[in-house]
Amino acid sequence: MGVICIAIALLWSSATKAETRVYLLRGWFGVFSTGLDSLAEELRSKGIKAETIGHLAWRSTVSNIVKDHATGKSGPLVLVGHSQGANNVIEMARLLEREKIPVDLLVTLAPLLQDPVPGNVVRAINYYHSPGWGAPVIADAVAKAEVYFERALAIAREQQAKSWELRVAMSMARLWRDQGRRPRARDILAPIYGWFTEGFATIDLKRAKVLLDELAS
Repeated sequence: MGVICIAIALLWSSATKAETRVYLLRGWFGVFSTGLDSLAEELRSKGIKAETIGHLAWRSTVSNIVKDHATGKSGPLVLVGHSQGANNVIEMARLLEREKIPVDLLVTLAPLLQDPVPGNVVRAINYYHSPGWGAPVIADAVAKAEVYFERALAIAREQQAKSWELRVAMSMARLWRDQGRRPRARDILAPIYGWFTEGFATIDLKRAKVLLDELAS
């Protein structure tokens, strides 16, 4: 618990615009998660806003976070969960990803399942016993692909390689289309397609046009 407290304190010390918000989710019935209460007290003693909640309240907590974000409360966000609560904080991060809200630190303590961590999580720490309680967590395959494409896109833009940028943008747009994120897919592809003023008979530009038309429908 001390390591977690240090990590959160370091994150808090870098916050300049708003308070760090820490939500700690207990496991089943909460009887084996009393250590989270002690952690919350220690964080509050350091001036960090920390709240311990039952794991069944994770959806309502997401709603509150979204509301706070809409009012301009965009300081560092930390999610900590134990047992079932550990899996619930991953679910919370996944719903927050849809709202484009980052999770600065995600801490899972003996999670029950190998739930993938979504791409909006800046840093994840997982504690489990092997063999014993808990399970390792894994990175979301989509998140991994997004990181790869974003790096490739940055390199293409830096080198002003427009054809390469177009191909990478198409790959990213297809990924987001398949995830149901069609507006975002169009936003990544339309600007680079609009840059071209000729060569529309080439296979890449033809495929880009077909994809844009699909995303607009």
